[in-house]
Amino acid sequence: MFLFKPKFKFKDIKDILPVHKTRKWKRRKRNNILEIIIHHSAAISKKGKGLEEIENIAIYHKSLGNHISKRGCPGICYPWVIDRDGVIYKTSDHENITWHCKRHNLRGLGICLLGKFTKGGQKPTLDQLRSLEKLLFYLSSTLKVSIHHVYCHRDFKNTICPGDLLYYYVCLRKAYPKIFIKDF
Repeated sequence: MFLFKPKFKFKDIKDILPVHKTRKWKRRKRNNILEIIIHHSAAISKKGKGLEEIENIAIYHKSLGNHISKRGCPGICYPWVIDRDGVIYKTSDHENITWHCKRHNLRGLGICLLGKFTKGGQKPTLDQLRSLEKLLFYLSSTLKVSIHHVYCHRDFKNTICPGDLLYYYVCLRKAYPKIFIKDF
């Protein structure tokens, strides 16, 4: 599936992010994870602001009346986030059933790339795509999820997420698993 084994480093920030005071995630076994689902933050993102932007997403997700839950979510809904600099953040345990894609939360693990990858927005950075590649390799190795079970949010819901630019990259990557990022 992958031509090389990339180095994998990440920042584990799950214990420092804001969470809901009373709501908790339901739990699952890791072997229940059968899909990886890609998202974008749908907001213009800046280099060097990754942690701050992730904290803002966590605050929004736990707040009352967000677009996911009127009562607020237990915490950030993406277990993995990649910032514009390509820094990979672990924001939740894999065993948490986070609410990132309705009807796919039990078997899906969400990855969010910071940025708005739609017309009038921005393109994913090369650093983000390289880090996505490393994270997908890591997850496919540890969770045994094939590249053919990597999806985008829009594959399951009428939404623009993760934006056309990232969506086309993921489709291309699935169709031609031996391509290199530089070829995109």
